[in-house]
Amino acid sequence: MLKDMPVDVLKLDMRFLSKSSDEKRAQTIIRNIIHLSEELSIYSLTEGVETQEQYESLSEMGCKLFQGYYFAKPMPVEDFIEFVNKRKKNKK
Repeated sequence: MLKDMPVDVLKLDMRFLSKSSDEKRAQTIIRNIIHLSEELSIYSLTEGVETQEQYESLSEMGCKLFQGYYFAKPMPVEDFIEFVNKRKKNKK
């Protein structure tokens, strides 16, 4: 039945997890959601990533896609294209 669902990305919201008073428990939930999405061949994307620590922790858990102020502020498509092109030039 799941294969009939048009789902290809599972989006995790850091705001939901930051409200937890038990950080270890929240990390266990995130790690297991990421692993579940991998087993279902669904990408996991975490939004609301604001710090390098969050990024590194999520990367270690297996998350591959991210959104948040740590990377850039929201912007129009034209600005995003320019932003990406500048980053490509800086990597050379």
